[in-house]
Amino acid sequence: RYCNFKCSFCILSAEGRKYATEPAEALRKQLCGTGPKRILNFNDNNFYGNDRASFQERVACVRERWEAGQYGSWGALVTGDFFSDPRNLRLVKESGCSALFSGVESFDVNWTASQNKKQNGLRDQVSMIRECLESGVVFLYGLMLDLSTRTIADVRRELDMVLSCSD
Repeated sequence: RYCNFKCSFCILSAEGRKYATEPAEALRKQLCGTGPKRILNFNDNNFYGNDRASFQERVACVRERWEAGQYGSWGALVTGDFFSDPRNLRLVKESGCSALFSGVESFDVNWTASQNKKQNGLRDQVSMIRECLESGVVFLYGLMLDLSTRTIADVRRELDMVLSCSD
């Protein structure tokens, strides 16, 4: 629940609640209760979190149900720091993950830094997207087209970059 970052534009930061994970056993019970599905998607704000051991436990629970045939694949929302460790992408792919959503927000690292979204500056985002796609995991993302902090020219440049980049 909640998030371990404090991005300026995010409602989760405004709520001021500390990021918290549920015990792996609670997730296991929820997964067993969902019944069979073609695709399972975790709409948690940050499936990755700030505790690698807890993340690995959650993925192990998901993998257990995936290997049992409860669902064909799964997806989740992760923050940009997830991609800082290449083991994370391999771990989720080997556990049946087919799609990840991450808030890119902008390919302009100066703008994301100004919004306190420092986790997006840890890796080159185009390379991160390419690695995800090459692993066989669909990468989904959102952009913030905030005209209160950016000019129309900035937004146009960014959209032109996105549309011209085959990755």
